[in-house]
Amino acid sequence: MEVPEGLRHLFNEISLAWHATALRALDIAKKYAETGNAGSRQGTRLVVCNADEFLLANSAEPDDHLQSAPEGAGGEEKEEKGKGQRLTKYGGVEEGNIRKFPKDIKTEEGTKTLNERMNDDGALIIDGLSGEFRASGFRLKYGGDASSIGGGLGAASSEECAKRARAFVLAVSHDGAIKLFAGQAKPVLWKGDTEVQPLKLRQRYPPSLKVGGDNFFGRSGPLDELLGWVRGGVRGGGPSGSKREEREGAEAESPPFIRISGIGGVGKSQLAAEMLHRCDVPRTKIWLGASSREHLHGEVQEVCNLFRSAGVPMDGCRDLCEWLETNSHWILVVDNLEDPELLWEFVPRNHTCTVVITSRDDARTMRPPPREVKLDTLQLPDAQTLLQTLAREPNDASGSEKLARALGCLPLGLVMASSLVLEKRGTLTFSDLAETVSAERGEVRDFLQKRGEIQKWTEYQLSVISLWRQQRQFLCEGGLSRAATLMECLSFADHRQISIETCETVGSLSLSAQLFVATAFCVPDRVVN
Repeated sequence: MEVPEGLRHLFNEISLAWHATALRALDIAKKYAETGNAGSRQGTRLVVCNADEFLLANSAEPDDHLQSAPEGAGGEEKEEKGKGQRLTKYGGVEEGNIRKFPKDIKTEEGTKTLNERMNDDGALIIDGLSGEFRASGFRLKYGGDASSIGGGLGAASSEECAKRARAFVLAVSHDGAIKLFAGQAKPVLWKGDTEVQPLKLRQRYPPSLKVGGDNFFGRSGPLDELLGWVRGGVRGGGPSGSKREEREGAEAESPPFIRISGIGGVGKSQLAAEMLHRCDVPRTKIWLGASSREHLHGEVQEVCNLFRSAGVPMDGCRDLCEWLETNSHWILVVDNLEDPELLWEFVPRNHTCTVVITSRDDARTMRPPPREVKLDTLQLPDAQTLLQTLAREPNDASGSEKLARALGCLPLGLVMASSLVLEKRGTLTFSDLAETVSAERGEVRDFLQKRGEIQKWTEYQLSVISLWRQQRQFLCEGGLSRAATLMECLSFADHRQISIETCETVGSLSLSAQLFVATAFCVPDRVVN
């Protein structure tokens, strides 16, 4: 990491060997100023110094001028005298707050240990050379001079400490301002006051889902209901940690669990993704696929990687569960969950936020019981609009009605059909495809009856199999027989997940997204990224 241009005069005051530690401390302070710790930000001070010299016991009489209030908190506290206290030339600390086995803050473990103490009263002492977090709750000595950069006793004692110990001191106020001090250099207001903002992670929806566009049809009612529940209240307090104004009735409170249920292909995952994308309240947004235990654990590792990239040490279900339990501004979507018991491997039962589950099975009992959203097929006008928009056939109202009725207004079938009509534009119409689907339904029904699987399918889901056959035929006609063969092979592959990279190795296909969805629907549960 390079020293920021505006801070070079501060870094010139400390040893070059301390720069890596000071830059890491600055990065940690910035994240704390933005997100706080466990939804709260009390204020803190980080002192990067020669920790051996800074913590060296002083044989002189106890000094009454020791300051413990965080920056911006105001007030002054005298050091308690008695056993267990160590007094140094720079202040005082309880012996129990001096770490016997300190960790380097430049490591994930050291960062995690430091973050756990950020809301503690008193300063946190870090050795500049080794990066080791040596002590917490250190009460800095304060001689009475005001800070040259403004602020309360926290800023004043921080500036005095920097001068006397030739230390690099970072003071973060409870309202998110960051003041930096080093030796005799002019202090810097590095960051102004801010509200605590939740951690932002890169969103990782399944590749078959497209969110944020204009092609979301027929689900405005369920979407508004979901957003209303999520926005209804902050059960753990507002973004800055304060309690929100109380509202009458239980509906004002965000429910801890919401379940979106419905038959396969009805649009559960799409609705959940659109809700997560449009949620405008400050939340850390997390998406996990959960079609099996193995799939879920792989997804958790991917999310842990995102957290680590954002500076939060995390490795596995236990760490994720701990983070969800100690933070109060997040929303989690668990997609395709058929076994509710898997939840408790990574979700705390008594969390303070919202978990949204998608599942085909709404009969499984959950404790606590979730708020329910049950999806049915689309209304005919919405189904027609979807077909005409995606297939770019805005004037074929009659044909779109025939096809929508033939497909039972099932969203997955509508998306597949519109893609096929678009690809064969000029040679295939809505009416043509409707006739083919209807004519093949009996054949498909007989096929599944012989296999003993007819009970797994609704009448209109049978149409998806017909569409799958039409897409295979289209691939063969276009000279892409290898892709068609791959579709057939995948039908016998691991039914829990199919790698999108595997499909992409066949070649670039304009039908790829719909093809993957169709393949995953017919036999496998889903396609994974």
